[in-house]
Amino acid sequence: MNPVEDDENYYGLCLRSAVENDETASSMTSFPDLQISSSMTSFPDLQISSSMTSFPDLQISSSFEQVFRWSRDVLEAFDKIPDFSPEQAEDLSLVFGFPLGSQPVCVRKCLEAFNNIPENQNQLRSLTKQLKRLGRADVVKAMHLQRGALCWLGPVLPEEMPIRDIVPSLWVPLTAALSAPHSHDWKWLARKVDLPPLYISSWQQKKNPADEVLTYWKVRNDATIGRLFDLLLEHQKDLAAML
Repeated sequence: MNPVEDDENYYGLCLRSAVENDETASSMTSFPDLQISSSMTSFPDLQISSSMTSFPDLQISSSFEQVFRWSRDVLEAFDKIPDFSPEQAEDLSLVFGFPLGSQPVCVRKCLEAFNNIPENQNQLRSLTKQLKRLGRADVVKAMHLQRGALCWLGPVLPEEMPIRDIVPSLWVPLTAALSAPHSHDWKWLARKVDLPPLYISSWQQKKNPADEVLTYWKVRNDATIGRLFDLLLEHQKDLAAML
């Protein structure tokens, strides 16, 4: 199953979107289907650290390392998607670190509970990979509404997917945006993937030089969605979000 539909509106929206201010979500509510360990106690008051200026979505607790709360938009998106089936819940239990029960489980309550365990922040990318394997890219898309969490979430598309399999409705706007003048545009990407300088010089006058870069790179084994996402995340977060 392709986790992202060939939907021009979806990618067009991603291309035009700007980073939004995330709001602190309400604390986790209890629910009977989810068994929670004694370590999942409530957080003390959270305060912003002066060292967190580059990550405005994140909040700091005096007792824990960097943690974040799902934004209101993300929580509302969770409410609109189907529950985890018992089979999905069983598969996700190992990543979540606690049992999810044998009944369908509310996505929002699950992800709030996961979010309430500080060390789980470092497991978010493993979680999103497993969600995609289970055909639940809808959950990952909802998570992606919180742009400040992209560095932990990874792409919506499967990370191992070769970039040559990117659908045209994504390839075209992605390469067009990457071709726009920027200090970290197609030339920067070409250097990062070790393209010969001669090619970079010859593509200067091309209408869409990023298309040339990705076309040249896509035949190599390292040309994967995961690799492209991580490169774009360094300086082009809006473009990384398109993946």
